[in-house]
Amino acid sequence: MTIIGLTAQSHAQLLPETPVADPSSGKVPKLSTQTPSSTESPLPLPFVVTPALAGDVLTIAIAGELDIATVDLLEAAQRSAQGSYQALRYELAALSFMDSAGLRALLAPANKNAPIGEISIASPTRAVRRLLELRDLQDMVVC
Repeated sequence: MTIIGLTAQSHAQLLPETPVADPSSGKVPKLSTQTPSSTESPLPLPFVVTPALAGDVLTIAIAGELDIATVDLLEAAQRSAQGSYQALRYELAALSFMDSAGLRALLAPANKNAPIGEISIASPTRAVRRLLELRDLQDMVVC
């Protein structure tokens, strides 16, 4: 498992080498922000993206705040499993905030072969559910 750690100053940029999944192992790298040192400005919440490949379903659990500053980590997780899944499921129980950039990233997976009907959302928080309702996407919620 590879972890990408980002500081407050650089957390909008990925490290040069994006980890790539080995489809045969079913393991996908976990991506997260790193707690800053005492000399750096604090991050509001740690942001963690945990992808897991089971058969042809990629589940991506997201914790923290998904916004313009952290969306690159989600996109890296999507790319890391590109071509190795047919359906995509997001686990959002620990996602406290999502803006339009985050929503756009959820709907535009790196695997362009997955139609919108094969993308589902599990356990969205109240705030995230409201955003989905405003965009008329509540049918994507499976539980």
